[in-house]
Amino acid sequence: MKMVNHFLFFWHQWRANYFAAMAEGCLDKKLKMQLEEKSDMHKLEALQCKAKTQNITC
Repeated sequence: MKMVNHFLFFWHQWRANYFAAMAEGCLDKKLKMQLEEKSDMHKLEALQCKAKTQNITC
């Protein structure tokens, strides 16, 4: 289970960085806002996965 949570943390962290990089180069304001929202959502998911991992190891 711990390995799954580490993988999920990595996955959400990677997706957050991916969407943030795409939003940075986007010229369309509406699309940029959507990409930033996706990035923020994945950052939140990554934090939740990290918290779950820390609770399991304690």
